[in-house]
Amino acid sequence: MTNKERFYEAFAHTEHVVFGRRLSRFTLRHRFWLEALECSAVVGGTVDWPAVELAVRICQLPFDHIDDRVKRLMGRGPRWWEAWVFLWRAWRGDLAKEYKLLLAYMEDHGCAPQRNGGGGGGDSNEPTYESMPGLLSLVCGVVRASGGWEPDTVWSLSPGEAEWYCTACYMHRGVDMGIKTEHDEQFERGLAEHGEAIKAMIAEAKRKRKEDAEKAAEKKAQGLTVT
Repeated sequence: MTNKERFYEAFAHTEHVVFGRRLSRFTLRHRFWLEALECSAVVGGTVDWPAVELAVRICQLPFDHIDDRVKRLMGRGPRWWEAWVFLWRAWRGDLAKEYKLLLAYMEDHGCAPQRNGGGGGGDSNEPTYESMPGLLSLVCGVVRASGGWEPDTVWSLSPGEAEWYCTACYMHRGVDMGIKTEHDEQFERGLAEHGEAIKAMIAEAKRKRKEDAEKAAEKKAQGLTVT
């Protein structure tokens, strides 16, 4: 998998179902609670039914309510029918299969870019290649230029709007973004429309200068010969 493919994998998600439960978008807050509760299905250790069950119950919670619901979940424990369902699944289910689905869910939301071991640099004569997807660079540029817009706000913009906001924010700070004026665009359109004629005029002027220079040199040579 290339870094470009990892980028799409990290941002585009499919629906994930484990133990018959539809899982929410996996966020850093979900990861925090799984690590805080030392869930072995995530942090390592013995992977058993209770570990996978705990991970699924937390990962199905929506981000907006995860803190309160995790605290309530851990405070009250499972209800009697939830315990019965868990035992039924543990008896009839396939732990390896469900754990594999959980890992696929984690990978879908946690596909990070691959980085070199060093700090970059290298031979300045070596060719350079784009390493960060342009779309993500644009989103980060708007977040930075705006002074703190939320990523969800930026992702909701059209590509053109994002470019304009990014440019305008930096111009507002006094950065010359090289925006073309109407006069610049008219001049470029004129070059495009009459480019061939202008090139011909320039070529003719060069030819004439060269011809005049040759004539002057010839006259000068003739004058020296007569003398």
